Amino acid sequence: MGAPDKAAPPRLGNAQLRGERVLLRPVCSGDAGRAFSLLHGCDEILRWLLWDGPASAAELEESYSSWARRSRQGDDYHFAICSAEGGELSGSIGLRFQGHAGLGDLGYWLAPECWGRGMMSEAVLLVTHLAFRHLAARSTYGYVFLGNDSSRRVLEKAGHELQYTSRGKVVKRGRAIDEWYLAAMRAAWLQSFEEWRPVDETIELWGEGEQ
Repeated sequence: MGAPDKAAPPRLGNAQLRGERVLLRPVCSGDAGRAFSLLHGCDEILRWLLWDGPASAAELEESYSSWARRSRQGDDYHFAICSAEGGELSGSIGLRFQGHAGLGDLGYWLAPECWGRGMMSEAVLLVTHLAFRHLAARSTYGYVFLGNDSSRRVLEKAGHELQYTSRGKVVKRGRAIDEWYLAAMRAAWLQSFEEWRPVDETIELWGEGEQ
């Protein structure tokens, strides 16, 4: 066996990715009020998440304002999901490498009024493209509560396949939850989506252009 690759993975300085339906851009502190209004008390979203939502807009503001710092660490990226025309935030998608470099954990939510338009499927595809083509990820994956068929389809459309079902490892509101685990592997994904590209993208990695 050869020596392991110890090169540090690329770190994302900035990114904007546009598809046919959505525009992804880094979240910022100014998104907190809008995101809080969409999430707070919205059981249609929160019942499918490990998280029970923010207690206040300030909680989100603190988290969203840390994008640049987390970007320099290369372990946690969160994007606003907007309409392709550049409208206001309609949801969020995260790509997290914290504690598992090269393995991108996907998490996302979308306002119910935007469901059924293909926005979430495209957002996941854009982030998976980012992970494999720009951030040298080996795999991307997501856990989905059993019964959340629409979220499972979102991952499958973006090239993720069911690997196994995790039984009762998560507790939500006092109840043990079963989860589907879906993953995409770099080589297979690049082959399947060889011809696919975003409509437009701006990608900046830390170190590019620095003197």
